[in-house]
Amino acid sequence: MSAENGSLRGKRAYITGGNQGIGAATARRFAAAGAAIALFDLREDGMAALCDELRGAGATVAAFPADVTDPAAVEAAFASATQALGGPDILMNAAGIFHAAPLTEYPLEIFRKVLDVNVTGTLICTQAALRHMVPAGGGRIINLASIAGRLGGPFVAAYSASKHAVIGLTRVSANEMAKHGVTVNAICPGYVNTEMYDGVVKMYGELLGEPDIEALRTRRLKGVPLGRMVEAEEIAGLALYLAGPDAHGMTGQALTLDGGIVMQ
Repeated sequence: MSAENGSLRGKRAYITGGNQGIGAATARRFAAAGAAIALFDLREDGMAALCDELRGAGATVAAFPADVTDPAAVEAAFASATQALGGPDILMNAAGIFHAAPLTEYPLEIFRKVLDVNVTGTLICTQAALRHMVPAGGGRIINLASIAGRLGGPFVAAYSASKHAVIGLTRVSANEMAKHGVTVNAICPGYVNTEMYDGVVKMYGELLGEPDIEALRTRRLKGVPLGRMVEAEEIAGLALYLAGPDAHGMTGQALTLDGGIVMQ
């Protein structure tokens, strides 16, 4: 499967959480496949550089600041993107946050915030995209879940709950939208080599009293059958497949890409 095969030529892809990590990797992969890219992120740092990079490679791209938990802000950002590029044929919901804390001490305000960004934000952006996709007769929605949505590890009450919810929302959305020609699938990454994962390991180190972060990282990899982390580009490759013509008949699925941690 080549990123440069033009499989998304003429398509418009909206990507939330698009300025770094999996979102940015997906933007690069979709752009290489011919899609016009609209990036949405609350954090604007890095957006200009990524836009310049993609334009330098010949892509059409625009960036819009947006808080995915704010329906009015999302609606305004999507309206601006539609005016600039056209409405979305593809939506990649990659915006998300993480926090780790013991269950008995998990701060309620942080619990609510994680669910608000990871779940409610996915719903708000999905609703905004569907207002274009349904009248247009179809589209592709890809939600970023996690193996935390399949497992229940320690210290991740909010994150695990949110990603279980994203998988549930994916299935409900796929069921309801099938008659409109919209497919909805989720990707469940494992340990991905991104800045976010660096923060995850640091939080675990603090909770476990482990000052040697590299030793902790190595120890965590012992639980991965392939013995390595997943690269953001690999997740982007799976997203490209789900957005492309070969996945026309796939919907309501939660696909795991984690080096073999979850086998079922």
